Amino acid sequence: MRFSMVMNEPDTGEISVNLNDPNAVEITSGRLIKMAYRGAPIGSGGFFIENIVDDIAASGDRSGQWKKVSGRGGLAVLDDAIVWSTTDTSRTFTAVTMGSILLTLITEAKARGCFPAMRTEFSATEDSNGDLWTDSTTITLSTGTSLLDVARQFSELGLEFRLVFDWVIGDYVLYAYGSAMGIDRGDSVVVRLGHNAQQLSEARESSALKNAYLISYQAGITTATDAASIITYRRRETFFQAGNAPSSGSALILAGAELAARKDPVHSIVVKLDDGANPPRYGEDYQVGDWIGVDWGDGALPSSYRVRGADLEWQTDKKYANVTLTLNSIKLEQELRTAIAMRKIANGSLGGGTSSAPADGNAAVDAHDADNSAHSARPLAGDLGGTLNAPAVMKLNGVALDNPLTHSDMQVLRYVLATNQIEFGALPVHAGSHASGGGDAVKVDDLAAPDDNTDLDASTTKHGLMKKYPGGTANFLRADGTFAAPPGGATGSFTTVDGKTVTVTNGLITSIV
Repeated sequence: MRFSMVMNEPDTGEISVNLNDPNAVEITSGRLIKMAYRGAPIGSGGFFIENIVDDIAASGDRSGQWKKVSGRGGLAVLDDAIVWSTTDTSRTFTAVTMGSILLTLITEAKARGCFPAMRTEFSATEDSNGDLWTDSTTITLSTGTSLLDVARQFSELGLEFRLVFDWVIGDYVLYAYGSAMGIDRGDSVVVRLGHNAQQLSEARESSALKNAYLISYQAGITTATDAASIITYRRRETFFQAGNAPSSGSALILAGAELAARKDPVHSIVVKLDDGANPPRYGEDYQVGDWIGVDWGDGALPSSYRVRGADLEWQTDKKYANVTLTLNSIKLEQELRTAIAMRKIANGSLGGGTSSAPADGNAAVDAHDADNSAHSARPLAGDLGGTLNAPAVMKLNGVALDNPLTHSDMQVLRYVLATNQIEFGALPVHAGSHASGGGDAVKVDDLAAPDDNTDLDASTTKHGLMKKYPGGTANFLRADGTFAAPPGGATGSFTTVDGKTVTVTNGLITSIV
């Protein structure tokens, strides 16, 4: 038996039941199997029976005959409905939040007979945490797109979703979040190698790696590449639509954030746990979406990681599951968040749906946690169709980016953890790091050769470098900083007491006779 959970995707489950089991006849397509662990539902709480395979032993031994069942849970419900229109090939939603769009599509689907047992725990103005939706876009979606795919595209722009079966009431509840849906448990929930972690490993996934960008913006086309990535991983091209960018400089800034996030393989941590003897225990102490601590056993303090996925597998002779977790570091979470925010500013494109900034041209930056689907191989333009309604001037946190490379207020584009915002700001003061004793001290002899001028010459008022040599052998450097011939000495002759004649020329003895 196995049950797998991944953020913003339907859970998947599989079980095997002996054909001699009286309950085997109850297993039919479309029914819902409840998944519980340690007495409580886990993940979405179960999965739908979508696939049934009967294994019949060739020997005729009925003990070897099994009914294998698998299917999707939770968010798979959204696959039951599509973007519906009997008159047009697309639907346009103007100046509304993504939460409002999804709610409208669900309400319409319910009116057609879909989702009879679904409840939504968010509104057109607030997410499931009670926080206000901060986006306001104009979006065009192609008729026929499943609501599951719409939710997937929204997740690529930072929204997070989960659908939970309520086994008490007998319905299922959809939650939508504009910010992270998990809890930071890094201080209290720690996995340790040799204690509860059987194996810690680092995974690298490069199927979505891109290092050569063809970038479209309001005035034309530009390009961006990463030479080191191309040498290492071969050239891998992609298209980036920055229709909200009025200049090539704006487009390069926006596409550059995604290039930085996709030019290298996506790194994640895989942890295999024995979920029985030692805490923390899945479901009781943490779940997918939460942050936990990881102790690598190197003497350093535990590092914080987000649980992006969990796979639970039960063996027939064990009461507790073998748990495999997929984790992202805080650094990677911030990189993904930054790349998603940049794409939202660039276009607002919803995987092929399209959008514009609000009427004032201020494309709000919502700093959400992004899942690895932000780097998926699905194209982020063209699959849902539609056109872009771009403002004349793009803004970032209220600052116009009509000419960002020369903007007087912009020195560096940075992500601010405290405010969950991306902003332009001055570079931090760091001259001290380059001074003697600093963390990045620079030696004089490592600098480039200076210009052929007197800027660095020493003087009577300041230290500096020696003057440039004038050439020749007759002149000497004086204390006032000039080169000159030494002053002339006395010239003449005199007689010593013992009768010798000494001749002096310019202060030097030239003969004694």
